[in-house]
Amino acid sequence: MQDIFRRWFGGAGGAQWREVSDWADAAGHRFTRSRDGSGFIIQPSQAAAGWRLEWGPPQRHYLNSPELRLRGEIGPTSDLQ
Repeated sequence: MQDIFRRWFGGAGGAQWREVSDWADAAGHRFTRSRDGSGFIIQPSQAAAGWRLEWGPPQRHYLNSPELRLRGEIGPTSDLQ
């Protein structure tokens, strides 16, 4: 399954994220590239939806390749991820 995500999101070029950007726009979500250009963020247009999808450098030291993260609010405690 990792290979599917790598093919879909892989590479550093924004042109390879065109399909993801188009999907986000069609679904009414906000697509933004990360500050350093190595990934992207998708958020719903309404903040009340409470989720965020990220693709970029790993945030865990034991991963050696880009990481797909889905963060969402799961209850009254907003600091739990």
